Amino acid sequence: MIATDSPALPASDAPKPPSGRMAFEQFGRTEKLLLSYAAILVELFLIVALQFGYPGVILFAEIGAVSALVSLVIVTATGLR
Repeated sequence: MIATDSPALPASDAPKPPSGRMAFEQFGRTEKLLLSYAAILVELFLIVALQFGYPGVILFAEIGAVSALVSLVIVTATGLR
């Protein structure tokens, strides 16, 4: 066992990570924008893949390349690093 300076906290006293809504509220404006953008991309992928099958997945991969460039522009324009 490794000796530590502080005693272990009981499970009930341990800090808990923020739950979904609280965690989202802690994000900045740019982080919320990028997270929303990612959620929209996932929804679009599901729609295109289910609607068009394999050719839809290929099409989405091409669109994904463009969206990656858009993400880079957003990150660069906002100064997020």
